[in-house]
Amino acid sequence: MFDSAFADSRGAKLKKLILLAAPLCLASSAYAQVAFAGSYSQNFDSLPSTGTNIWSNNTTLLGWYAGTDVTAGMTSLIAGSGTSTTAGFYTFGLAGTNPVTERALGFVTSNAFTGASGSGRNSIGLFLQNTSGTALTNIQVSYRGEQWRQNGNTTAQSLTFGYAVNATQTDAGVLAASTTAIAGLTFTSPITGSSATSLEGNLPANYSDLSATLTGLTLNAGETLLLRWIDVNDSGTDHTLAIDNVVVTGDAVPEPATITILAGAAALAALRRRKK
Repeated sequence: MFDSAFADSRGAKLKKLILLAAPLCLASSAYAQVAFAGSYSQNFDSLPSTGTNIWSNNTTLLGWYAGTDVTAGMTSLIAGSGTSTTAGFYTFGLAGTNPVTERALGFVTSNAFTGASGSGRNSIGLFLQNTSGTALTNIQVSYRGEQWRQNGNTTAQSLTFGYAVNATQTDAGVLAASTTAIAGLTFTSPITGSSATSLEGNLPANYSDLSATLTGLTLNAGETLLLRWIDVNDSGTDHTLAIDNVVVTGDAVPEPATITILAGAAALAALRRRKK
């Protein structure tokens, strides 16, 4: 005979377990990182090319975070072409040299949106977790810095780059992280002038391809690497800068047993050559 009381009891226990497990699942999802085993790339072309759209850190693009000193986590992403001076987080593109679906990621700055002139910061961050099972070294980062607007300022302005290991993976954690700066990955606006004008960031005159090795860095198995770009709210009007075509590579460090085997094989080969 079916015992309904027993079934109700089991159902209640199962429901309780599900409720207890739900926050754990949400926490795991909230801090998911990009699996990095030595190769990663992102060209942002999956982002929308029209309208104002929802952006969610670590969801719209896994591992990617955007924020400012005023607002730690962006919630909207505007598709633009460099003509707008309305402050916000943007995906830039233009039907011209490339299709309009070829996108880049950046900001249009203001004091209210970014923070005080001279100190407020826009940030874009990427978290990569070493899932290779071994340490990674010779980590190289390359990307294209693009200028989408010359905003009537005769002074060149820059996007600076830095990295950190095992930084706190939260909206606020990206800007709070203490990073190691890599001067070779700083993008400086190529175009300045006293009269503001939009630019096509895909034209060679308006971009720079940058690449550098994170010298001295060994990313151990399971560790997380934060790559961060900072756009300061410069004095006066701000040029519109963006990033595109991000590529990260790294070399696996051989395990000691592998090194021993290789050394033994080399020694054996040398011995055989001497016997001939």
